[in-house]
Amino acid sequence: HPPALPSITFPMGDTMASSDPRTLNPGTLASCLPSSCRSCCSCYYAQTDLYNKESLFERPANFPGWDVIESSFEAPKTYDPPQLKPGYVQCPCINWLAHRSPLCARPACPCCCVAYGYCWQPGGYYVDLLEPDDWFIKMLTTGTSSNFPSELLKGIYWMEGNLSGEVLTTFHDANWTTPSLGLKLWWFNWATDYSLLGCAMKHYLASAPWSLAARLEVSPNQKWVMISVLDARNKADGGNTMWMYAPQEGDKF
Repeated sequence: HPPALPSITFPMGDTMASSDPRTLNPGTLASCLPSSCRSCCSCYYAQTDLYNKESLFERPANFPGWDVIESSFEAPKTYDPPQLKPGYVQCPCINWLAHRSPLCARPACPCCCVAYGYCWQPGGYYVDLLEPDDWFIKMLTTGTSSNFPSELLKGIYWMEGNLSGEVLTTFHDANWTTPSLGLKLWWFNWATDYSLLGCAMKHYLASAPWSLAARLEVSPNQKWVMISVLDARNKADGGNTMWMYAPQEGDKF
């Protein structure tokens, strides 16, 4: 298969690279606009002041408490995601959801829609997963919060089995107010597919009206990470409140 070409936007924090990040090649610039447009056009592009918006740090509605979660949640033992089962995908006769969907992307006609869409996202890059060294380093050496729980969440995370148009992300660039609570802005260090869905997601998450941020909270025993988005603080459900489990010594899957 040809390599996927996700679009990546890097945070605007201080770099902490051991090598000079200015010599790295993060990929091919996707946008026809200068990166400064993101801060200038605040009516359209979401801004980094969301890192300090107090309401985004609120817990999901009806959260029972970590004592209940830690005593009742069980680690998943079988990899059996529902989205990979027959019948889950709507309109399966159209190849619109696959990571390499040709819909509105070359060579399918109209072939310019995806490229045109990414052109209006300042700071984005086209990258090749077959040549990741430079841009992986670039992702990993952007600004890191002093409270970041590095032993638990360091590195680049691959969204295996995800049907949405997203591929890779990191957590070190979130605003960690404590080692157990952070806020991640999804338009930074977040790779989307070179597809119509991936492009639409990038615009949706990075626009000022939506400005999606993910609230991250680590359980006291560091086995669970709760990720809540959108209106979870008003009504929590499976679409806006998700969970990560950290494999423990002795776990078998």
